[in-house]
Amino acid sequence: MFLKLNHSLQLQYDGFISKLAGYFESEGIYVIEDDLLMAVGRPACPVISLIHGGVTVQDEFDPEAADKTEEIEEGTLRNEVLRYVLMRLKRILDIKPVADDHMLETLRGKLNFSLKFYDIEIAPEKENRVTDITLQGEHITIENILRIVADETIIQQIIGDIDMDYLMRLVGLGRFDEALGMFLTLQERVRPDSMFGTEVNMYLGELYFHLDDLEKSVECYKKCNPLYIKDMKDYHIRLGHSLLDGKPGLRAGLLKMYYGCLLNSAFKKSIADKYDRLVEQVEPIYAAHEAECEATGAAAVSH
Repeated sequence: MFLKLNHSLQLQYDGFISKLAGYFESEGIYVIEDDLLMAVGRPACPVISLIHGGVTVQDEFDPEAADKTEEIEEGTLRNEVLRYVLMRLKRILDIKPVADDHMLETLRGKLNFSLKFYDIEIAPEKENRVTDITLQGEHITIENILRIVADETIIQQIIGDIDMDYLMRLVGLGRFDEALGMFLTLQERVRPDSMFGTEVNMYLGELYFHLDDLEKSVECYKKCNPLYIKDMKDYHIRLGHSLLDGKPGLRAGLLKMYYGCLLNSAFKKSIADKYDRLVEQVEPIYAAHEAECEATGAAAVSH
C-alpha cells in the first residue's frame, strides 16, 4: 500500500485514490505493509515496525539491505512520533491490529509531554483525520518534526533534576511554598512565550494566588502566550481574580477563598470546617463576580 501524505492526505492503494479530510502533512511517499511504515523515494527512508520493534533509516528503499540501515533507537522521541503516526494510519485504514481509543490517547499524552518543550503539539484525534501536529500553532510535516526532536538534550536542559511527577503532586497536595521554588527554577530555563513557558507561568500565577501575592500572580499570568492557552475564558477568570480579589474588605477575602477552593481540592480540604459557611456566603454573589473577573481579565490583556 503506497501513500503520499500531503495537505489533503491523499492515499493511493489498490489502483484507487481515496481522499480523507485532514491536515497531517508529509514531504515523502510511504508504503504500509503489514506492520511496517516505510518511506519511499527519499534520500533517507524511515522504516518502522511494531512487530520487530525499533525504527530504521535506510539510504534507499531496499528492505534486503540490512547492512545499510542506521538504527533510530527504540524509546526515543522520534521513534514514538512515528509509532503514533503508524497507529493512526492503521486505525483509519483498518489495518489489523487496530489501536483502541485508550492506547492512542495514552501515547498522545506521553508524546505531548515531551513535544511541548519544542512548541509542538499533537491535537486530539478527529474522525477520518490522521493527525494534526503543529509547531507554534502552524501545521508541520513529519520530516520536520523528526529533525526538530532529534536533540532530546533540550528536554533535560530544561527539567534538569526536577521530578515533574513529584512537582505536580506538591501542587495537588496544596504544598504551594515547596512547588513555587521548583516552578521558579523552570521559569528561569524557558522562554516565557514558549508552550512550556506558558504552562509554567500559568502554574506560577495560581501558586502566587494561593500564597496571597496577587501582584506576582498577575505578572505571571500576563507572561502567558495566548497561542498556547487552551481555555481563554478560564484564563481571563484567573487573571481577573488576581486583579480584583486583593481589594480590602471581607467580601473580597471570601471571594478569594472560595475561588481558591475551586482551583485546588487540597486547599478546600484545609478549610473543611469553614467551607459550608463560605458557600452560603459566596454562592449568591459568585456568578456576578466571576463575570466581572472574566471581563476584567480580558480587558487586561486586550492591549
